[in-house]
Amino acid sequence: MKNIGFYSKKEKKASFVINPNIKVKKDEIGSFIDSNKEKLEQIEGFFSEENPIDKVGLSLKVTSQNEILIKPKIFIKDGYDLENIIFIYDYGYLKDKGFFKISKNILPKKYINEKILKEDEINFFITYEIESVKPFIVFLDKKLSFPKYFDLYLEKIEKKKKRNKTVFIAEMYYKSNFGKINLYEILKAFNENRKYLLSNAGCISLKDKRFNYLKNLKGRSNRIELTTLDLMRLLLFENVQITKSHSEEAINTKNILEEIKNFKSDKYIDLSDLKSSLRPYQTIGVNWLFFLYTYNLSALLCDDMGLGKTHQAMALISLVKKEGNFKYLVVCPTSVIYHWENLLKKYLPSIKVFVFHGSFRNIEKYENEGELLLTSYGILRMESKKISKIKFEIAIFDEIQIAKNKNSLTHKTLKKVNASMRLGLSGTPIENYLIELKAIFDLILPSYLPQDAIFKEDFIVPIEKNSDKTTKKKLNKIIKPFILRRKKIDVLKDLPEKTEEISYVDLSKEQEEIYLNILKSKNQIIDVLKNKNSNIPYMHIFSLLSKLKQVCDHPSLILNDVDNYEAHESGKFELLLELLDEAFQSNQKVVIFSQYLNMLKIIEKHLKKNDIKYASITGATKTRFLQIKQFN
Repeated sequence: MKNIGFYSKKEKKASFVINPNIKVKKDEIGSFIDSNKEKLEQIEGFFSEENPIDKVGLSLKVTSQNEILIKPKIFIKDGYDLENIIFIYDYGYLKDKGFFKISKNILPKKYINEKILKEDEINFFITYEIESVKPFIVFLDKKLSFPKYFDLYLEKIEKKKKRNKTVFIAEMYYKSNFGKINLYEILKAFNENRKYLLSNAGCISLKDKRFNYLKNLKGRSNRIELTTLDLMRLLLFENVQITKSHSEEAINTKNILEEIKNFKSDKYIDLSDLKSSLRPYQTIGVNWLFFLYTYNLSALLCDDMGLGKTHQAMALISLVKKEGNFKYLVVCPTSVIYHWENLLKKYLPSIKVFVFHGSFRNIEKYENEGELLLTSYGILRMESKKISKIKFEIAIFDEIQIAKNKNSLTHKTLKKVNASMRLGLSGTPIENYLIELKAIFDLILPSYLPQDAIFKEDFIVPIEKNSDKTTKKKLNKIIKPFILRRKKIDVLKDLPEKTEEISYVDLSKEQEEIYLNILKSKNQIIDVLKNKNSNIPYMHIFSLLSKLKQVCDHPSLILNDVDNYEAHESGKFELLLELLDEAFQSNQKVVIFSQYLNMLKIIEKHLKKNDIKYASITGATKTRFLQIKQFN
């Protein structure tokens, strides 16, 4: 204060009058001494000049009941007896000598007395508190220590058949720098929703993503039951060590793992029912598919357009047909239904194909008489309830990229299909957009990839936003066993000079009406032809055929409405667009021939609208070499 001086703004603590009538409780002694230190120093013998404490700490031990016993540990200097010391938090009393301040490592108040933590308290302690008390820990049970390494060892594995499915019974354990723990113990704790397991191998955090593979696993008496998918997931996510023993069990275990790793099946491949010769790369594809089938797995066959995905799928059906009486499903775009039907009749005549399409379709007739149900995505959506009730051995989804949007009705409908094996066919690469890849994998191998939120965090963000090459390699490793994609350049030696394939399509309703109307208007030509004495009206016949051919190409040709071509429907044009899309997705070039200039104009309009580069040659083209150069 001006002209007066300084004063303390801090409030003074209430002073206790020290007299014979004051009684201070044990838990208040520390604050009492702190508040009256100056006055207490004047009392002879109140404070001791000696400090017998060397250091204080905590001992953390796991009891036989899996509880944590936390005990304060006090280390005194030589020459002092612990029995002569009373401890009152940060003060001690040395008998006959007075109080002293415990200045080294004053323990947290919570743990100045012995404490037992039960299971509901243990999770909180390990998650939030153990780090803060580490400076005080003088003894830590190994069961509370996180291991430096934690490796999985496979001791023994057996292959068994269970309800027509292959299962594996495995005995495994984890080994750390502290000790071993059987995998069954971890599975048991995981299924009990425990967050931590205090074991002889150390403290195991069951929240670790590495243990996600344990979901849905079953076990008993130290033996774990695994499906082939479980085992493959385990081999991909864990660095599994194999016993070095030379016993019969060890050799059998190694052989089973080699089978799985190398995709080798011990079953004989008999393709006698397939009336077609497979090329070497197609045989490799069929062997791969049949291996997956025998181990209850599914797949994506994504070979380039024209490499015979349909033939490989038919070969798989012919092999499975020898295994028993099953039903099969093929779902494809409407435009290729008849293409599938013709190929099946030609190359797999032993199977009863039932085309489930059109207004007179009858699912009951198929159930009674048919083996293979051939339908379109549109019909499947409409008849989902009926079809989902049928158990198929194999369901083939042609052009599966149609269902790449998980929110689409097509995707939701395909998920309801009941099939032992699901085979997706696509000529387009599906790794470009990870959310679409995830959607397709959820159809083929449900639950194999993590849930959407985890998949986004673990893969989509690191790869698509951060271009993380390590994460990309990890994802490729995970999906590679179930995707087969060969490009034409990879198998050129196996390809013939030219493969011809004819695809049949239906006329649209509009095409059909125009077609029949033209025929009716030309009835006189039929009458003339019936009259043996009349001259054959060649010009009229050629004119009629030309008009009918134009209708088959596109209604716009006959209606002279080329500019408004999108307002009209053409089955042939729809198929062309699908073939173009598949070819462009595979970075292939396409040559299209048409007899009609207006049809070429329609195609050009479509290409321009979709920013697809093209070259065009007609009879009026003067600089053909420039067009060819541009195309090349």
